[in-house]
Amino acid sequence: MENSRARLISKEQLILEIIDPNFRENAIFHLCQRTDIFQDLPPLLWNSFGTIAALLQEILSVYPVLSQLKLTEVASNRVC
Repeated sequence: MENSRARLISKEQLILEIIDPNFRENAIFHLCQRTDIFQDLPPLLWNSFGTIAALLQEILSVYPVLSQLKLTEVASNRVC
């Protein structure tokens, strides 16, 4: 069910879901899988309200883990 739902969600909906921490990881994952289809993704992300701030939060959340050398695969995947 989740996979069929993900195929139906538009890039615009996924971008909106980046703002919500509950949906962020899933939205980023699906957007990254479809970068070859979503040619206009960078400008959409840049011009969408709150997405850059949300992406920066993801990146900054990994920094404390990096200094302790305890980076998990999940954290690495989220920030990559």
